Amino acid sequence: MGEVYEAKDTRLGRKVAIKVLPEGLAGNPERRARFEREARTVSRLSHPHVCTLHDVGEDDGVHFLVMEYLEGETLEQRLERGALPLEDTLCLGAQIAEALDAAHREGIVHRDLKPANVMLTSDGVKLLDFGLARVAAGVEGEVDDLPTMTMKQEQGLTEEGVVMGTFPYMAPEQVEGRKADARSDVFALGAVLYEMATGRRAFRGESPASVMASILGKHPEPLGEIEPASPPILEHVVSRCVAKDPEERWQSARDVAFDLRWAMEGGSGLGASAPVDEEERSRERLAWGLAVLAGLLAVAALLWGVSRIREQSQTIQEQRATIEAATEPFRTEVLPPSETGLAGVIEGAIALSPDGTRVVMIADGEGAPLLVRSFTSGRTLVLAGTEDAIFPFWSPDGEWIGFFADGKVKKIPAEGGPVQTLADAPQGRGGTWSRDGSIVYAPDIRGPLVRIPDSGGESSPVTEPKSETGTTHRNPYLLPGDRHVLYIARQDDDRTPKIVGSSIEEPGTPRLLVERGSNPQYADGFLFWVRDGNLLAQPFDPESLELSGSPTPIARGVEYFGPRAVGNFSVSSGGTLAWRRASAIRRQLARLDMEGRKVETYGEPAPMGIQDLSRDGRKVILARQDSSSGGQDLWVMDLERHQMTRVTFTNETFIEGRFSPEGDRIAVSTRPLGAPGPLWIQSASGSGRESRLLESSLFRIRGDWSPDGRTLIGMVQRAATGEDIAYLEIGDSVDSRDIAPFMDRPHIQTSPRFSTDGDWVAYASNETGRWEIYVSDFPEGERRWQVSRGDARGPFLTWSHGNGAIYYETEAGLREVAVGGGAGEIELGTRRTIELDISRYGTRSRFRKGHFRVGEDSILILEATESRSEEPIRIVRNWQSWLDEPRSGRSRD
Repeated sequence: MGEVYEAKDTRLGRKVAIKVLPEGLAGNPERRARFEREARTVSRLSHPHVCTLHDVGEDDGVHFLVMEYLEGETLEQRLERGALPLEDTLCLGAQIAEALDAAHREGIVHRDLKPANVMLTSDGVKLLDFGLARVAAGVEGEVDDLPTMTMKQEQGLTEEGVVMGTFPYMAPEQVEGRKADARSDVFALGAVLYEMATGRRAFRGESPASVMASILGKHPEPLGEIEPASPPILEHVVSRCVAKDPEERWQSARDVAFDLRWAMEGGSGLGASAPVDEEERSRERLAWGLAVLAGLLAVAALLWGVSRIREQSQTIQEQRATIEAATEPFRTEVLPPSETGLAGVIEGAIALSPDGTRVVMIADGEGAPLLVRSFTSGRTLVLAGTEDAIFPFWSPDGEWIGFFADGKVKKIPAEGGPVQTLADAPQGRGGTWSRDGSIVYAPDIRGPLVRIPDSGGESSPVTEPKSETGTTHRNPYLLPGDRHVLYIARQDDDRTPKIVGSSIEEPGTPRLLVERGSNPQYADGFLFWVRDGNLLAQPFDPESLELSGSPTPIARGVEYFGPRAVGNFSVSSGGTLAWRRASAIRRQLARLDMEGRKVETYGEPAPMGIQDLSRDGRKVILARQDSSSGGQDLWVMDLERHQMTRVTFTNETFIEGRFSPEGDRIAVSTRPLGAPGPLWIQSASGSGRESRLLESSLFRIRGDWSPDGRTLIGMVQRAATGEDIAYLEIGDSVDSRDIAPFMDRPHIQTSPRFSTDGDWVAYASNETGRWEIYVSDFPEGERRWQVSRGDARGPFLTWSHGNGAIYYETEAGLREVAVGGGAGEIELGTRRTIELDISRYGTRSRFRKGHFRVGEDSILILEATESRSEEPIRIVRNWQSWLDEPRSGRSRD
């Protein structure tokens, strides 16, 4: 829609394309809205296969877009000459799918994909014309469902009608006037692929009504009947794309792109008909020889024998080639539905079914349920009743899924149904299901593994925590035969995670297998674990618990959470592997006014989190992650000078820092690979010598420095009560015995913040089953007042030293609660909500800490430059072939 002219950018000396809204349409509000919508939509996209938008403007009533100048022809023009070669169909189709995937990740649905909107250039395809695109809810607050719809039967501009899109590339839901989503674009992609492969449209008719009937009720003629050389994999991809039911289609364009790429590399299905053709040719040669030499029986017999030998030799060669192709690793990726994210690895986010045909995933977001994705149907099932589940695991028959939630271990049918509570698990840390009808699991952060019947009941210990094998046992994995269990063992004074194997019948005889590992798993003769971001596999005998050979890297950059020794991967027997690459959301430091309006930004987006704001509001501590190593260090941003200074050089897994009252010093604690780390005080400028307080301690400064500068309040983990709040009086000499408890109630108490006078501490607790914010007197902790009213979104709070109010995160934004009182009493005053888009400014995941601090007259916050982590789950079949790849030089990434 619009007129396009070739022009020259005189400032940069380059050719550009100018798209102008015709004068006759500029007065039409809907046409103008569509034109402006295209500008906003394309401006969000930056992808090599999407036409680049350089500028947008209006001059003397003429509305225009300045776009990348493209040389070539449209796919529609190319198809006038007939079908594309198979190689071009696969390559160009993959590029179109990748462009769509980029749009979908930005929440943009094209809704008008067709050959006329695909440009073929020397650099590949360029996707054009986002004039009908729909921006999903939550993307900068836009939802665009204009009533104007378009339809098209022949070439030319679209005309107004009753359906949004262009015949004959619309999905059934578009034809019926229902809401289009990313899967509607997948349908159109399938129709375009069909036309590229065959030279004819997938859905045809003499009128719009007949095309509509074809889309709603008919299936395209099989590719193989039109183009016999079409490989089965292409038939499979296209047929899944154009399924009538959106749930039966590929759920993302990325899935389509990967299968097309795989087919280009010689994946399953290419050349599948060759053995049959060769056999027929052999029979023809044999028949011809017998006919010519019918009278020479002896010679014929000899020739027949030679022919059979050759035929058998050819068959053997073909079978060998087929076997080699079958053992090539097949790779694809899985993303959850667009309205959900994918949780990080903290709670064991993925688990493959025993047969490797399904994966259960933890959806991102507060209160989000488990998702089950089928690789065979492409369907994603939401398991109602599994909200806030962690550590999912499968029953051996694949009929049930176990998980932990609400301080219990539970189970649910894999196809959905009533949730059954089995036993208490105050802080469950993983489970595994035996074939004899029992479940072995870690009920808490301390203590042994226990076993219960899978119908529920009394538990019995399976392991015996000892100093030599660790005082905490977690992440269990039953080996075939259910006679031995693998698990992670750690000690309080050395939290290096060790992989240990133990007999179920003789729990007192554990065997140390790996000195530094992660959640162990076993499949097809190999033990798997993660170390330094590498997924390793080593030959392993599950009967004798003996390792042999040396570990081989299977995948690099695997997501790993050190404090709980969990790598985000899963393996199943038969050669299926699932894993997720480590990722970090890039965030922009920004200052808002007290109404939530952005005032200014600081620095560049980076993977970082806010640690502390100085009391004068002039400096902020940021923990920034190094993109290459994954380690973190502290940086100080001077907000007046917009100057960033690195102040630590530890490159540790986790690091925390808090300003002294004067803002000239920082208290720092680290956790290398989740183990106890040192605690020290250093200059806020990063210069000078540091003062070590503790060399190794479980104390972490996830809290505050008291106003008088004498006390640090933070977090400890205790066997009896879990994660508690404790404090440490700063002196010339301190040790771990000086750490005093403040809040050591059951369940988690976290995020302590001092009041301005230091007489009170605000903190978060989940002892009621949900997060609530409290205030208690310090240091006694005998009295407390509840600040939140069931609306806290998580343990995310701060106590402003500027205005004395407490702020915590809710679904609507930040809740401000005025605090007053005197003579040992607290008075909670007026409340108001500062409305913020939590998906951008807050912590969409229930696993991450809040990224905000409040000063006297402004809010310092981190704005996510991505709406969620984009890393998918990578699925690999026939991973065994990778064990030889160090010699072949092929990449596994």
